[in-house]
Amino acid sequence: GRGATPLDGITVARTIDDGTQNIFDLNFLAPTPPPAPQVVLTSSDDFIDIIWDTPNQVKFVSKTPTWDLRFEGYQVWAFKTNIAEDIVSGEENSALIARYDLNNFIQNVYKENSSTGGIELLYEMSSAENQLDSALYVDPQTGRIRLRIFNDPFSTSQKIVKGRPYYFAVTSYALNFDALVYKNDPTVAVGDTGYYYLNAFAFAQEAENIKTIVSIVAGEDANNPPVL
Repeated sequence: GRGATPLDGITVARTIDDGTQNIFDLNFLAPTPPPAPQVVLTSSDDFIDIIWDTPNQVKFVSKTPTWDLRFEGYQVWAFKTNIAEDIVSGEENSALIARYDLNNFIQNVYKENSSTGGIELLYEMSSAENQLDSALYVDPQTGRIRLRIFNDPFSTSQKIVKGRPYYFAVTSYALNFDALVYKNDPTVAVGDTGYYYLNAFAFAQEAENIKTIVSIVAGEDANNPPVL
């Protein structure tokens, strides 16, 4: 890595060296995100359902002497094309259409920029109806999310169009609890309700799945529509 200044460059290099040593010490175990959600799409003529089971993510914990990664939430993305990039051919291609996170002491999550020292918003707290009760969503009998889409994600005043393809992705993410710092007062112990940031000098800060697109043609399941 290259630092902003010669001294910073030394710090970055040392951090990389320390990280490599940590991975070696842990028998090449590196920080990983929760299991990727297994997303199912169904539709009628006028809506699309995005559905996934939650227990495998909600129960996720990866703890070593170097990090303490625990599941915290989901992000749901729509795409204009089947390419999982934010910009395609110079135009906007992605939109974050929903977020879900655990109903716990963590509200907004920020990330410390190792180059600038700035504290930047990483994960915004979800709306009240999308706060997840871990006891409910870790249970195989009740752990499922169904997000129903009626309007075009990129033109929200327009209804979805029968016969048109739509593209989505759902990612899950975990936070390193060893890296959490209470944003308004770093001396406050982790566990108080509020905003937190992830320390730049922790070996791991967060781990999130890559965006894997699933697609559906609206109305293609019209003969066997989703449960209302």
